[in-house]
Amino acid sequence: MKRLLAMTLLCSLGGCAAQLREARQADLRNRASFDLGCPAQQIELTPLDQNAAHHGIGATGVRGCGRQATYIWDGYRRLWVMNDASQRSSAQ
Repeated sequence: MKRLLAMTLLCSLGGCAAQLREARQADLRNRASFDLGCPAQQIELTPLDQNAAHHGIGATGVRGCGRQATYIWDGYRRLWVMNDASQRSSAQ
């Protein structure tokens, strides 16, 4: 039991957290690709707060194909929710 607890703790502090963050970012990229009508490989993600920067679950700006949007991680439903969208050029 102690070994399992130690492994869980190490996993949460190490590489598993990075893998989870990458998986959430891939989910966001796919959702934004659909919402913005833009190929996933053209979607750029910008963390807008500390949670997004360190954990991949906070407010995140998304840009691609001349459009941009803000998404928030909904921890209760465990999915990304669009908070704001704009047709502004991503060059701004």
